[in-house]
Amino acid sequence: MRLPPLNALRVFEAAARLGSFTLAGNELLVSHGAVSQQIRNLEDCLGTSLFLRQGNRIELTAAGIAIYENIRKGLKSFEEIFQILKQADSLRGEVTVSAPPGLVGHRLVHHLGEFHRRFADVRLRLIPSNEDREVHSRDVDICIRYGNGAWPGRNVEHLTDIFLFPVCSPDLLRNGARLETPADLRQFPILCADDGYEWDIWLGSLGVTDDLSDQRHYLGNALNTTEACCHGFGVALCGNISSSHYLQRGLLIRPFAHAVRTANSLFLITRADIVHKAAASATADWLRALFTPPATDPG
Repeated sequence: MRLPPLNALRVFEAAARLGSFTLAGNELLVSHGAVSQQIRNLEDCLGTSLFLRQGNRIELTAAGIAIYENIRKGLKSFEEIFQILKQADSLRGEVTVSAPPGLVGHRLVHHLGEFHRRFADVRLRLIPSNEDREVHSRDVDICIRYGNGAWPGRNVEHLTDIFLFPVCSPDLLRNGARLETPADLRQFPILCADDGYEWDIWLGSLGVTDDLSDQRHYLGNALNTTEACCHGFGVALCGNISSSHYLQRGLLIRPFAHAVRTANSLFLITRADIVHKAAASATADWLRALFTPPATDPG
């Protein structure tokens, strides 16, 4: 099948979109006469008129209208192909990642030095959020979300389950203070990252009926409760991901071995076209590696 010349198609698209041979020539940096010649060549190739010419005015014929949208989409696809080829071997540029604020503060920022050593020419833009608006945004390459995995129209991968357990500063248990049974929690402030629901789940899983409601402090999010714990204020309920850095450094300890799994999990969410953006694809692989065992071991 003999296809029309690509250059003639580009000229036709510009003239049809702008409604003028002169304006099309200005955009393409060619003369009015060159535009007219390319249009004539395309009409000869197709065997039909594409424009009605009325003095300085032009108007698409029925045939021109019929092919314009397909030609516009085809040229757009060519542009995307060349952009993909340009980026395919290039680990450089900006990658936008959206993740819950606690995850950004507790985990991602602790590994940015490692990221830079591996991908020196990639710049990260971190958006602390657990909202769905970034999941559906064309401006966000990768999302990590806490939920049930239902994000239609996106690639969704399970990263890790979340396990909750109490943590506190070692300083809290100096001077003879004991924290060996749930009843011992009565001695300390109880720090809540949410409305207290997670503490209810943990206590209920042990059959504890005392909800410690008169000792609860509501600090707004997991980052606040963890930081308060590190400074010796009370006992917080933390997840295995958010607390791992603090436990490894000895800033926090686990007074109880018992942990409960949350109903929701962490998921990695990407657009289908991320495979065409080398820097974003490599960043997604790096993020997956951050959540592989033993880092996600609840014990």
